[in-house]
Amino acid sequence: MLQVRFCAFCRLDVGGFSFCPKCGRPTEILEKVYSASPISEVDPNSKSASLAMWSHLSPLLISAMSFVLSFFAVGFLLIYFAWVPTFLILKSNKSDDFIASNAKEAINLQIDLIVIFLVGAIFYVVFGVLTLGIGFIVGGLFSLFLFLLLTPFVAINQIRASKAAANGRRFTYPLLPFRFLK
Repeated sequence: MLQVRFCAFCRLDVGGFSFCPKCGRPTEILEKVYSASPISEVDPNSKSASLAMWSHLSPLLISAMSFVLSFFAVGFLLIYFAWVPTFLILKSNKSDDFIASNAKEAINLQIDLIVIFLVGAIFYVVFGVLTLGIGFIVGGLFSLFLFLLLTPFVAINQIRASKAAANGRRFTYPLLPFRFLK
């Protein structure tokens, strides 16, 4: 048995805090039994967990391939189709709710990345033309900075999502501006 602090008003496990970080009220001590692993929704050894894992992992692999092939023209086009394997997994397993929720989350990430990239490209061209070419240099440096910041964040979250799905748990990507598929 392990003692944890719990806020009765917010119904949150507040760790070791004497006062709730959310509402500021005093917390209560509860005894709780923790299992060694989090509760999974499906068996981690099942086909559902495996396909849900691949729904998150396949766009990451396609993105890595497009980066390698970016020295050729096909690499820049390949990144726009990173959502296709996940879409095929979603359509082939409509009846499985676990696979569907993970695949929809992975497709939402891919659609958001495409929208962000296209809006950024349009802004880059318009800004570059309006500033008579100076904006192309500034926009290029800003795009490089954004790429170096965004790429590890997306890759780490895709790896976290595939690991969670392989363990039979759902994953929600943080900081997605839009969720096109519910």
